[in-house]
Amino acid sequence: MKNVLISVPANNPRYVIYLPTIWANLKTFADKSDTLRAEINWLDPIIGKDVPEKLLAPYGGQEIHVLGLSCYSWNAHTNMVLAEYIREKYPNCVIVAGGPHLDYKNTDIFAEHPYLDAIVLKDGEIPFKMILEQVVDGKVDLDAVPGLVLPPREGDDDGKHRMTEKPSLPQTFDEESPWLKHAAFFENMIAELKAADPQRFIGIPWEIDRGCPYACVFCDWGSNTGSSIRNIPLERVKKEVQWISKNGIQVCFITVANFGIDKRDEEILDALIDAKHKYGYPNVFIWNNAKMNVDRVVSMNERAFRAGLVNNHVLSVQHLNDEVLKTMNRAPVSRHRLMSVINEIKETKIPCVAQLIFGAPNDSPERFLGSLTGLMEMGVHDEYVAYPFDVIPNSPAAQPSFQKQWQVETVTRIGAVNKRDPNLAVHDYSTIIVATNSYNRQDFVDMYVHGRLIIALHNNGFTQLVSRYLRRSKGIAYKDFYNLLIEKMFKPGDEYWNTVYDRCYSHIADFISDEGTDMVEALPIEDMPHFDYYVNVEEYFHFKFANGVREFYEALARVLMAEYGTWDELQSILKYAENMIVDPSYDRRIGRRVQTDYDWEHYFLDENEDRAEPKSSKIDVMLRHQVSGSRSQFRLDWIESSNSEEDALENFTRRIVGKHYERVERGYFKSLYGSSSIDRFTKGLDSRSA
Repeated sequence: MKNVLISVPANNPRYVIYLPTIWANLKTFADKSDTLRAEINWLDPIIGKDVPEKLLAPYGGQEIHVLGLSCYSWNAHTNMVLAEYIREKYPNCVIVAGGPHLDYKNTDIFAEHPYLDAIVLKDGEIPFKMILEQVVDGKVDLDAVPGLVLPPREGDDDGKHRMTEKPSLPQTFDEESPWLKHAAFFENMIAELKAADPQRFIGIPWEIDRGCPYACVFCDWGSNTGSSIRNIPLERVKKEVQWISKNGIQVCFITVANFGIDKRDEEILDALIDAKHKYGYPNVFIWNNAKMNVDRVVSMNERAFRAGLVNNHVLSVQHLNDEVLKTMNRAPVSRHRLMSVINEIKETKIPCVAQLIFGAPNDSPERFLGSLTGLMEMGVHDEYVAYPFDVIPNSPAAQPSFQKQWQVETVTRIGAVNKRDPNLAVHDYSTIIVATNSYNRQDFVDMYVHGRLIIALHNNGFTQLVSRYLRRSKGIAYKDFYNLLIEKMFKPGDEYWNTVYDRCYSHIADFISDEGTDMVEALPIEDMPHFDYYVNVEEYFHFKFANGVREFYEALARVLMAEYGTWDELQSILKYAENMIVDPSYDRRIGRRVQTDYDWEHYFLDENEDRAEPKSSKIDVMLRHQVSGSRSQFRLDWIESSNSEEDALENFTRRIVGKHYERVERGYFKSLYGSSSIDRFTKGLDSRSA
């Protein structure tokens, strides 16, 4: 029998480990052949990350005849190192790679990766089955397999790769589910993963269709962008829903580009909601919103939120500047329509997470920071997630014509998405744009650091309430407020916070420099030299602010009062905001009592009236927060559960300084009014307000 090994390492597998969809799809399709069922031995797939020797140890030295690699930015380098090792150990192994992170348009790709025999374009089932049939038959002729990129033939004059016939894609899908066909295998894998690490979440990349009719320049949806959507049978999808939920899979990542584009997606969501009510899973449902069917998506998101499947509404704006969106091949933003959507989301009381991409052609520090503060002006305050422009190898943005037109400069580095664990033996790379026609590398560092600084300040609550008060009651624009803080609180050299700012600024400047090839985008926290997790710049700022809350607000007060003067309401909101922050000193067994001279809760509940002032009133608020996190999954117990101050600080950081998409009400509790974690005592207000 011929041994087949599929490698699809998960991103940061210490935190979430994903089951191998690719393995299930390839094996199910190949098993249609009686010959392949009899002659092929499918080894357990690789889903973790490590050096090749450790990854191959479970197979006991069995020869590998075919190696299949599923390559994304978070695992491509890991897979290439494995492929090179296997080529040396098993010279006759047929090594086939697929996925969006293979630069097959680069004619020198096989010179860079000489251990590869073939690259699969688009869907892999048909070509991989044909390759297995050739291996079993003993006559491997990859030129006869459609949809492959192959190395140059020996003696070819140009020495460049060649392509076989046009890919053959499945236009319809079987009623038989790859997951259910291999249910026993996966259920055993789930049990072993849970036994090995009960705290780690298990995820599933779940297919309900393939294809995407759009062609955003930053995207390569499995080489299926700009294509019609091919649906997987609805009844099969519904059966998979039951299996996912019944087996306690915590994270369901739906691998479609536009969930909600078709009305049947509502039926799929309803099936998942029903299963969640019955079995309690999944905990997290991740999807990409349909770009045009906004009303349907908002409605679906509300149902998913009420069912506990999602914790926020993702607003995929990418940017607010039409010139920048044009270079991304995205439609211009209709401010009226966007405001309508934001207001619809507000009506649902669901936290809103705005996704942004910075660093596209035509972008600039002013335009990107204008997107952040523009969202604030529209009333979006819950969460912003900002990504550098990641260039996927076969996306339009990776093509020489695009890069020449927009004077694009890129660097390839160990991005934060690829290495959070400092103890991980392997790492992977991302390629990001760092300069274009409209900005240089220093401008990029400004966009990066200032953007993440503003996110840390605003989303984590350090300045959100203060800035919202100044905007509403004093007419001070968010843009002017945050520019003031950058220029007067963080850039000057005589302040402690300048040291924190400089640490982040110099790190990113070095990271994108020509000498930064071995640097990691995320950085360690020097206060905790043995901490087992790298943080990004935004999280680093959050950590520093939370560990110097008193000093932070003293510095903030000096800057604001020097610029705007002083008055009672400003001093009161500064004190109120400071006490709303859950910092390392917070002991949930005691709580925290906050005394105010103004009714700030009602002030922020009703922001319809411009230039309004908070009502004067003596109010005591008692905070009794016991847990935090978007799913209340983090206990605020670092003081009672730690044996030392060092342990307490590390535990605080794990629970509070969270990665994006997990921060909503994690370190700063935004929805205070009516919360069971709040006791409110009033003097001078109608008793019904209490």
